[in-house]
Amino acid sequence: MSESIYATVSQGDLYIYAASLVGPLIFAITSNYASWDDEIVSPGTSRLGKLTFSFPYGTWFFIISLIVCVLAGMCFGFVRFATTGVIAAQLNINNLFYFSVGIYAFSTFCLFCVSVYRNELASGKFSDADNTRDFLKEWNNRNG
Repeated sequence: MSESIYATVSQGDLYIYAASLVGPLIFAITSNYASWDDEIVSPGTSRLGKLTFSFPYGTWFFIISLIVCVLAGMCFGFVRFATTGVIAAQLNINNLFYFSVGIYAFSTFCLFCVSVYRNELASGKFSDADNTRDFLKEWNNRNG
């Protein structure tokens, strides 16, 4: 059983799995928590050109997701071409295998972080209005 899993994974399939994990993160972040040409930037937002994210570390997750997808596609192509003999490049397949394990683990971590942030945003714990209201109540109780 483990030999068949290794044979499948050593063909570069973890690159496809990594891209399939972070690809939906781009959609999840941009569909609900991003807007184009937002003139007003609040303290909890970040910008990437004209794209404004109201998601914690939204710009970084977006950029990392794009980089992982591009790297995964390139490395998957290298592994497939090298193992089928289409290209005559001398690639170290073992290093590409370990890199695929690392990029898959990193993609899983990114998926976990975005899921936690989305759940926190949905529950309202990151709401600026609530934090301001709580601060004002505490301020008035102390000074008031």
